[in-house]
Amino acid sequence: MGLVVQAPIAVTSAAYVQLSASTFARAVSIAEDATGTAAGLIVKWPNGNVVEYTPAMQPIVIGNPGGGGAPLVGAPACGPAVSSYVGANPAATNYCQVKSMGATTAVRVSETN
Repeated sequence: MGLVVQAPIAVTSAAYVQLSASTFARAVSIAEDATGTAAGLIVKWPNGNVVEYTPAMQPIVIGNPGGGGAPLVGAPACGPAVSSYVGANPAATNYCQVKSMGATTAVRVSETN
């Protein structure tokens, strides 16, 4: 299994930031980065549910870590379409949207394939 860790993503309390797939992933871990002050995260899931995660409740895990045969939970955006096939250029999977519960912070997304 490979691990891809995205660069830190700045998050404020003012607006949601979309977290999307950068690779094919079977498990995803989302947590505040140690470079900032952990304030907690407000997460808006694709189904519309909104949940608050304090620093003690992180990392937020999507999928089945360590499950080699687990289904994919994320896929990256495809490059330019190479045929007229409809849907040949889908966007990356959107995991969720996040914003800070307080101070400006940074979030890391770790994807395991």
